[in-house]
Amino acid sequence: MVSEPTMYLDQGITVAGSGFNPWEPIIVTIDLGEPLESFAGGWGAATFNPSLGQVDSNSSGAWTLTVEGPLTDIGGVSKNMARLLDAGVITILAEGQDGSKASWPVGVMAETPPPEAPGPSIATSLIVAGLVEEGGEVMVYGAGFKAKERLSLVTITGIGKGTSYAPQGVEYGFYDKGTIAPSGVFERQGVTLGVAEETGAFMISISPSGGPGAYTLEAFGVDGSYATAPLIIVPPK
Repeated sequence: MVSEPTMYLDQGITVAGSGFNPWEPIIVTIDLGEPLESFAGGWGAATFNPSLGQVDSNSSGAWTLTVEGPLTDIGGVSKNMARLLDAGVITILAEGQDGSKASWPVGVMAETPPPEAPGPSIATSLIVAGLVEEGGEVMVYGAGFKAKERLSLVTITGIGKGTSYAPQGVEYGFYDKGTIAPSGVFERQGVTLGVAEETGAFMISISPSGGPGAYTLEAFGVDGSYATAPLIIVPPK
């Protein structure tokens, strides 16, 4: 997951992932699509996709990479500014040395919007059309967004619970067992991206992941619009 649904090039970014092998070296890049050039080296093929950095997963296969801003200080980003901004939405790609992969869609803007004066929140609403069976599709309706506003749909999947770990060799007394404290913050998973109509409304079909249960569905607009709604996933019949 990424820290924000929109990546502002005058800021930094935090990317986090899980499900990788323990202690797996990982390279995080901005996927520009077809590489301009590639060559064999290390593991896999190195390309000219802008690199955000490298990180190792922990014993539970999770990791976090924070890139201090501005992102335009990264050579591969500054050289591809026009390409990134023309795309509007790009993919953050994480590739592990052992073959693990993960990706997340994120919007791209050159500069952070100026803060708005305090006032009433933007009137938005998000309606989920009924229940959805696990593995099925459901139509999401929204209104009150700005005309042609790009938006992200995200589900809150739970709260960071932490974990315990026992490094290899603990059975021989070489290392001590340990724990990673729970973060206590919401964990989010990107669902899809979309664009509001000129009327500020949108209609998007989604296929949510996750098992049966009640989830919070969030809609983030790049211009500041925001709304939530319950998303209910039921077992398949």
